[in-house]
Amino acid sequence: MTWNNCLTSREDLVLLLRGWLQMTSAKTIGNPNENIGVASLIKLKVGDKRFELNNDTKRPAVEIFLEN
Repeated sequence: MTWNNCLTSREDLVLLLRGWLQMTSAKTIGNPNENIGVASLIKLKVGDKRFELNNDTKRPAVEIFLEN
């Protein structure tokens, strides 16, 4: 995902992460072994603020985010 085709709302992020939880039992949202160091996988831009979730973002963190 690039900044040119990134998510543009919290609702989009929630839908994406809920779908990921339902479709997989993976421990992380990406493959942390695929890239060494910090590698962003999901990008969200709301107004002038930018947020990134990395390959190694863990399932419990996603669950906590969605609970809130």
